[in-house]
Amino acid sequence: MLEQIRTDIRNIVTIHVARTWERQRLLQPHEEMPFDNISSTDAILDIVDDVMKNKHIQRFIVLKATNNNQCEDYFVRNTGVLSDTFIEERAEDYIKEYIL
Repeated sequence: MLEQIRTDIRNIVTIHVARTWERQRLLQPHEEMPFDNISSTDAILDIVDDVMKNKHIQRFIVLKATNNNQCEDYFVRNTGVLSDTFIEERAEDYIKEYIL
């Protein structure tokens, strides 16, 4: 069960990181990132790995696995934002490192 939850959360994180990557690409001069489209997938997955290591993501996975009711509003209570916003903010921080 824990591995399935981890996989599900990783898939969600991947979607949010890819969306954030694309938004950042559109803000760049000539809408270009440091990698072409094929190489960008490796960078995106590296960022997903980094976001997955975040303590709030890890705690949420454990809470979800234990069916603890505390996972309902975990991100708002612990970070002040919804999970998608939290993930995309973390992703943006890592993406900016690639852009610089």
